[in-house]
Amino acid sequence: MKKRVLITGASGFIGTALASHLRLSKRYEVVGMDIKVSDTSGFVKVDLLDQKAMIAFLRKKRPQIIFHLAGGRIADPKLMFSANVNTTIALFETIPQVARYRPRVIVMGSAAEYGDCFESKLITEKMMGRVDSQYGLVKLLQTQTALYFARAGQDVMVARLFNILGAGLPRSTAVGRFASDIVRTEHGSGPMKLETGNLGAIRDYLDVRDICSALRALSEHGRSGEIYNVCSQKGVVIRDLLRQMLALSPKNPLSFLEDTRCDAGVLRSVGSCVKLKKDTGWSPSYTFKQGLQSTLEYYRHLGQSSL
Repeated sequence: MKKRVLITGASGFIGTALASHLRLSKRYEVVGMDIKVSDTSGFVKVDLLDQKAMIAFLRKKRPQIIFHLAGGRIADPKLMFSANVNTTIALFETIPQVARYRPRVIVMGSAAEYGDCFESKLITEKMMGRVDSQYGLVKLLQTQTALYFARAGQDVMVARLFNILGAGLPRSTAVGRFASDIVRTEHGSGPMKLETGNLGAIRDYLDVRDICSALRALSEHGRSGEIYNVCSQKGVVIRDLLRQMLALSPKNPLSFLEDTRCDAGVLRSVGSCVKLKKDTGWSPSYTFKQGLQSTLEYYRHLGQSSL
């Protein structure tokens, strides 16, 4: 029998990828939920903060697994807090209102919660540095909220995602912007020189397909009440990442001008995924280069007019 899975925030980058990944396995019945949905998505429009609607939905569908992806980065700090923290509180307050119901819930965390761990080689789940962004603070509060409900008896774990590559990566990310501008230049409509901030920071990148397989592994084998890093354990200087992307487009005349005077942010953020591998048996299937190629191909398939 197929397991019924609910993905909140299903219209987003990771939600869309995860829904496709789970459906391909044919072991899951996937229900996507978002506050805004398109007519063609097949997702359900429900506001997580509407408790009556959520109770009715959960009583009817009773998903065994919930991937709570709603929220993410939002420019307005108050809206970001509500979309991440308030929706998490609302979800966990709603679940007990459904009789004889205890789903497994995987909440999406972020490496931004660690902040500056002062150049630690590999960041483990027990570390905590100096949070240096509003986003990191909001995600940390969301994680603490999830763990509170885990201690209260709900089946909850947190997946802390590091940086992501792959098809669907939005242009609002640095790598998405790089890919978009490279492809625009391939079409003859982009800039000849890409102006960037300081690219000296070191980050940990993982293909979104590997992130999806890690989330599925956690839903099957992860331990309740735990935090898991979802990462590659490999650090890449962002400057080198951009050079490798440019090398994947041999006819591309685009160069870049880096402003090294800008603040690079946290200088090093590379995670340890030892705990994830030990508890679930997961391991990544895609290389860093494949992730870069997939990102570029996604923007090529979008078409010149969409970039």
